[in-house]
Amino acid sequence: MDGYVAGVDEAGRGCVIGPMVVVGVLLKLGALETLESSGVKDSKKLTAKTRERLYEIILNEASRLMCIIVDPATIDRYVRFKRRLGGLNVLELEAMVDILRGLRPKEAYVDCPDRNLKRFLRELKSRLSWKLDIKVAHKEFDDHPAVASASIVAKVLRDRIVENLRELYGDFGSGYPSDPKTVKFLVEVYEAGHVPSCVRRSWKLSKLDKFLTRGVGRY
Repeated sequence: MDGYVAGVDEAGRGCVIGPMVVVGVLLKLGALETLESSGVKDSKKLTAKTRERLYEIILNEASRLMCIIVDPATIDRYVRFKRRLGGLNVLELEAMVDILRGLRPKEAYVDCPDRNLKRFLRELKSRLSWKLDIKVAHKEFDDHPAVASASIVAKVLRDRIVENLRELYGDFGSGYPSDPKTVKFLVEVYEAGHVPSCVRRSWKLSKLDKFLTRGVGRY
């Protein structure tokens, strides 16, 4: 679509609890300045309250939006069978391909999960059938209004999912392995032998080694 640009990003790739959310936002070129002046930038640089405010602005400005929620079981499968399936980078690539096919832009900016940018771009282009000016970078596009918009939407949606999970299972913190509250929760559920489906069981945490070795809570 002429006069439009797409941005694609994710939230939750590195967490141990909850899904990974991949989002693509299609914007008119004229909307980029509006979003930038509204304060749109990489979601990690914003407070939760600011993200929620900008989320509504982005939805109002977006011409089209696509979201793919990748559940922990799918993530575990790609991580465990990396040789056959390609690992987490390929899983994210496949989600981004589906999003770009849905948005079908002529120009796109993608936050690349792979440090080998040329390889990722080659794989991305090989799966898309139309002429597309696509730019990939590792973190360099974080504040580009299109990529930042996708980042904010992905983060807000994931945060809402995580909040629902907390209501079900109690306060497990952020869901990231660097969070002591998250690690404490994981140790408790592994000790009890009842690991919720929201936990990524393929993630390696040193404090869980004794449970993983015994096979507690694994497939």
